[in-house]
Amino acid sequence: MALFRLSLSLTVGLPFAATALQTSENSARASSGVSPRKSFVSKVPQPNDVRIPGELIPEYDLALIAIGPVLLAVIWFLFHRTRWGVLVRAATQDREMVGALGVNQAWLFSSTFLLGSFPAGLGGALRIPRDAVSLQMDMSIQVEAFVVVVIFCGK
Repeated sequence: MALFRLSLSLTVGLPFAATALQTSENSARASSGVSPRKSFVSKVPQPNDVRIPGELIPEYDLALIAIGPVLLAVIWFLFHRTRWGVLVRAATQDREMVGALGVNQAWLFSSTFLLGSFPAGLGGALRIPRDAVSLQMDMSIQVEAFVVVVIFCGK
């Protein structure tokens, strides 16, 4: 149990500490009159913005909103309507039986890892045009994701 707590504090605690340092640096810059690092997202209305009752929404944001459900539908289709998805679901239930059927498990789990890595890379690539690229890009969402996990999954 102590090893689990140590690994948890190293994998989760260190990024949170780095975020706190970054936040305090930005606060110090702001209080000293130096503007903190800002995003490159323009607040000026653009000609290709879409007006949704009272608000201008950039087309890129609407495209991001549309990409999420499309990606979800593609992944759902892969897992529920293809032979590969049946094999992955079977392997998660009874790995030995799938191996006895002659399925190359190394290929199966490697392809599953590849499929899981694709949305992560796609999400990073799609976020780049909206924000400045930095080493702390992941920290802005990681804290919120951790809070959601603790609130909704902690028992």
